[in-house]
Amino acid sequence: MTSKEIIEPTALDQIIIASIILLILNGSPFFFEYILRKNRSKLDEAAIKEKYGELYLGLKPKKKGVVHYSFVFMIRRSLFIAITFALFDQPGIQIQVMIYMTIWYIIYLGYADFFETKGGKILEIFNESVFILI
Repeated sequence: MTSKEIIEPTALDQIIIASIILLILNGSPFFFEYILRKNRSKLDEAAIKEKYGELYLGLKPKKKGVVHYSFVFMIRRSLFIAITFALFDQPGIQIQVMIYMTIWYIIYLGYADFFETKGGKILEIFNESVFILI
């Protein structure tokens, strides 16, 4: 046995499958944004809450910014993954970009006025602040 790695070229089907998964996962925030925008006037109705209520759980459905909250959250998570892969060889820059994104997200949460309770907003900001410290 040898410790030498055998590097084989990636098969085309593996590239296609990975690309499809990447497109679906990174396209999902746009899909959820579309669903919430389409049903914006009816977000408070029981039937819509039953279908899509998890997308804005703990948020005031009648507030204008609630439609963007899930989108911003999911885009940020997608960017974390993209940054991890794109800056794999530069971990210092990778961490800095992630910290800057988290700071901007905390600022966004500070201005957000669509949480049902003040405690929910404080908890969300606290969670993101602890994330920076880790």
